[in-house]
Amino acid sequence: MGKTKVVIVGASHGGHQSILELLSRYGDRVDITLFEAGDYVSFMSCGMELYLEDQVTDVNDVRNFRPEDFPQPNVSIKNNHVVKAINTDVKTVTVTSTSDGKTEDYPYDKLILSSGVTPHSLPVPGTDLENVYLMRGYDWATKIKAKLEDPDVKHIAVVGAGYIGIEAAE
Repeated sequence: MGKTKVVIVGASHGGHQSILELLSRYGDRVDITLFEAGDYVSFMSCGMELYLEDQVTDVNDVRNFRPEDFPQPNVSIKNNHVVKAINTDVKTVTVTSTSDGKTEDYPYDKLILSSGVTPHSLPVPGTDLENVYLMRGYDWATKIKAKLEDPDVKHIAVVGAGYIGIEAAE
C-alpha cells in the first residue's frame, strides 16, 4: 500500500499543527503538501502587535514556522500557490502558482483546510485611500510599521474592537 497523500490548504496555526500531528502519528507513511497563497509562510497576525511595539525587532520572527523547519522528504511546502478549486469527486485540488501562472491538479487522499481569513474593508467611502491598512499578514505589518516610524504621520485611527484591533490601539 502506498503513502497517504495529504493536502493542507493554508499555512496558519492549523496548517502547522496538522503537519506536526501527521508526522508524529504517521511518520513517513504520509506525503504532505501544504499550499500557501502568500509569499510569506505562516505570519502570525496575532503577533503583529509584538512587532509594532518593537518587542520583536525582526518581522521574520513573527511566524509560526518556517518551511525549512520541515526538511523531511515527505513534506512539501509551496508558498505562492493559490488553491482555486477543490474537486471532491476525483479528490484533487486545482492550484495556480502566482510565480509563473501555471495551474496544476494535485491528488489527495485526505484534505485539511486551514486557510485562515482575510479581513474585509468596511463598505464606506475612503477605504481605498493610500494610508488605510488592514491588519493581517506580513505585507500589511511592514507597511503599518513604516507608517508608525514616519514622523509626518501625526494621527492614527484603529477601526475594530476585536483582539488584534485592541492590541493595535494599545
